[in-house]
Amino acid sequence: MVDTNPADFIKNLPNQQALENGATPYLFGAYALNNKLPYTENWSLDWQWQLRSDIAVTIGYTGNHGVRQTIPLPFNEPEVATPSHPVNGQIYSYGYNATDAAGNVLLSEPYNTSTGGNTDLRAPYIGYSPNSVAWTTAGISHYNALLASAQKTFKNGLNFLVSYTWSHALDESSGYGLFYNGNDPRNLRSGYGSSDFDRTHVVTASYTYMLPKFVRSNSLVSKVVNGWGMTGIVTFQSGQPYNVYDFSGTVGSIFFASNDFLTNPILPLYPGVSPHQALTGHSGAFANFNGQTVNPQNVAFKPSAFTYPTLQPGESGVPPCGPTTAGTIACDTYESTFATGGRNIFRGAFQKRADVSIFKEVQFRDQISVRLGMDVFNVSNTPSFDTPGNNFTGSDFNDPPGITPLGPGADPATFSSQGVGVITNPLGSPRQVQFTGRVSF
Repeated sequence: MVDTNPADFIKNLPNQQALENGATPYLFGAYALNNKLPYTENWSLDWQWQLRSDIAVTIGYTGNHGVRQTIPLPFNEPEVATPSHPVNGQIYSYGYNATDAAGNVLLSEPYNTSTGGNTDLRAPYIGYSPNSVAWTTAGISHYNALLASAQKTFKNGLNFLVSYTWSHALDESSGYGLFYNGNDPRNLRSGYGSSDFDRTHVVTASYTYMLPKFVRSNSLVSKVVNGWGMTGIVTFQSGQPYNVYDFSGTVGSIFFASNDFLTNPILPLYPGVSPHQALTGHSGAFANFNGQTVNPQNVAFKPSAFTYPTLQPGESGVPPCGPTTAGTIACDTYESTFATGGRNIFRGAFQKRADVSIFKEVQFRDQISVRLGMDVFNVSNTPSFDTPGNNFTGSDFNDPPGITPLGPGADPATFSSQGVGVITNPLGSPRQVQFTGRVSF
C-alpha cells in the first residue's frame, strides 16, 4: 500500500542534523504548482509586387514574443550565507572542504554534506536535494525575421525561386529539456542569448525545368524523347550557436559543488577576450582524423581564452583565511560562482547542400501515366559538421578538487584531451541516390 499522507512523507525527510552527518537529501521533480499556460504573440507584414508578368517579388517581416516558456529550474538552490546574512544558521558558503598541506580541514568549514560542503544546509527547503527540479513557466523568447523572395517564370518551361531569410531567435533556455544551459537559474536574464536553433542566414534556390516537346506526335519516338524534366533545391545556411560549459564544480561550486545534476553552467571567457579571439581558426573537424590522437593545434578553442568565475576567500560568503587544526593558515581558493552572459556566443560552421531530381513522364492514353525518377541528395557530397564538443570538465571531482588551469599560459592540450573543440559528428548524409517509379491511373 502506498502512503499518500504528506505528513508522513515530510517526516521521512532528513533533518539538518542528519544532513550534517552525511544523510542524502531527497531528489524531487515536479511541474511547478503555480504555472500558467505558455503563449506567444505573433505579428507579420508582407509586401508583394508583380514586377512583370513573369516576375513576382515578396518582402516580409515576421516576429513573435514567447511568454512563460517551460524551463527546468532548481527550486531548492542553496542561498549565499554570510556573517551578516545567515542561512539556516550557516554564516559561510562553500561547496568543498579546503585543507592545508597536512590534510586538516578549515575550522570554518566543518560540514561536508552529501551534495558537498554546507550546500544542503543552505537550501531553502531542508531535506530536499539542491538539484530538485520544478519545470517552471518562467522563460521568455523573441524572434524577428526579414524574408525576401523572387520568382521568375521562363517561357521555355523553367521556373526559378530564390528566397533569403535573415532572422534572430533569442531565449533564456531552448527546448523542453532535462537540463538548464545558462548561468544562475535564479537570474534567467543572465543567460538570455541566441536560441540553440537560431539560424541567422538562410538562402534557398529551387527550380523546376520541364524540357520542351521535341516530337509533336503520338508515336513511340515521342514517348521516349518527350516528358523529361528536372527539379532541385540548393540551401545555404548559418550554423547553430553554442557555448562551452562545465558542470564539474569549477563553475557554481558554492551552490552545487561537483554534484550538479541539473544545470550546465557556462564557462566564461577570460576578461578582455572576445569570442572571435577564443577561436583558433580551425573548425575542429580534423582534430581527430581517422581516430588518431587529437591534435591540440586543430581544436576550435584556445584554453587560454577561458577562465573560471572564481571567488576569493571572504567574497560572497566564502570563508576567509584562518587557522586550521594544525595551527597554520589555510584559505579556501576552490570556490566559484556562476558567470554572466556568454550563452551561445559561438556558432557552428556554415552549411550548404544541393539536391536534384531527374524524372521522365510517359502518358498512355488519357487514363494512365508513368513517372520514373532518379533523386540525388547532396549532389556534391559536401560534408556539413555539427558543433564541436563543448563539455569541459575542469575539476577532478575530489574534495577539495584538483582544478585544471585555464587562462593565459594554459596548456594547448587542455581542451583536446577531453574532446572540447573537436567535431565528431557530421550533419545530414553523404551523397545518396534513389530511383523511383510511380503509376497513376
